[in-house]
Amino acid sequence: MNNREPVKHYHHIFFDLDNTLWDFRTNMKETFAEIFQELDLSAIRGRFDEFVSLFDKNNEQYWIAYRKGLVKKEVLRIKRFSDTLESLGMHDDDTAMQMADLYLQRVSRKANVFPGVHETLAYLKEKYALYIITNGFVEIQTNKLESSGLSRYFSRIFIAEATGFQKPDKRFFYHALSSVNAKKSGSLMVGDDMEADMMGAREAGIDQVFFNPLGIKHEIRVTYEIQSIEELRKII
Repeated sequence: MNNREPVKHYHHIFFDLDNTLWDFRTNMKETFAEIFQELDLSAIRGRFDEFVSLFDKNNEQYWIAYRKGLVKKEVLRIKRFSDTLESLGMHDDDTAMQMADLYLQRVSRKANVFPGVHETLAYLKEKYALYIITNGFVEIQTNKLESSGLSRYFSRIFIAEATGFQKPDKRFFYHALSSVNAKKSGSLMVGDDMEADMMGAREAGIDQVFFNPLGIKHEIRVTYEIQSIEELRKII
C-alpha cells in the first residue's frame, strides 16, 4: 500500500539491496542446504530449519552491532555461525569457520530476487536514475549484483565498506547524493529496514518507500509503504 499520492517529481531513486531486491532469505537457505550436505553435519541435520532461523536472527544482530562499531568484520563473519551452532549444542569452532568460508564463497553467487524486480527496474530505468546504497562488504555485494543480473540497472553502486559510512548514518546518504549531483527533494530511498533505510533517509531529508512484504505492523511514519516492488510503478 502507499500512504499517500505522490506530491513531487523524483529524479533519483536509491535502493537497498538485501531483502529489498535480492532475496536474502531464499538465497541463504539454498546456500545452507549445500553446506549441510557438503560438511555432512549429521549432528544437526534434522534441525536445518531451526539452524536457518537462528542464523537469520544472529546475523541481523551482529550486523546491527557492526554498523554501530561494536564488533569488527572478522567477529561478525565467524560469530554469527559459532553462536548459531552453540545454540544447537554444537561447540565446534572449526566447523563454524568452515561454514563461514563456504557461506561467503557461495551465497553471493545466488541469483534469487523478489517477484517483479527485474521488470520493475527495467521500467524505472527508462524514467529515473537508479542507484544502490547498501551496507556490507564490497566483494560480496558486487558479486550479488552481478550474479543476479541486477547491476545493469544502476548508474552507481554505493557500498558501506568502500565509503566508510554505514546506514543509517546520514553522511552515507549525503555522500551518495553529492556523488551523483542529486537534490534531496528529488530523491527517493527504497528499502526494507526501518532503522537503516527509512529512518536514515528521513534524517537525511530524503523521502522513503518502506518495502514491507509481510505487512509487519509499525508505528513509524514513512512517505510510502509497499508490499511488492511492482507497486513502485503506482506511486512514482
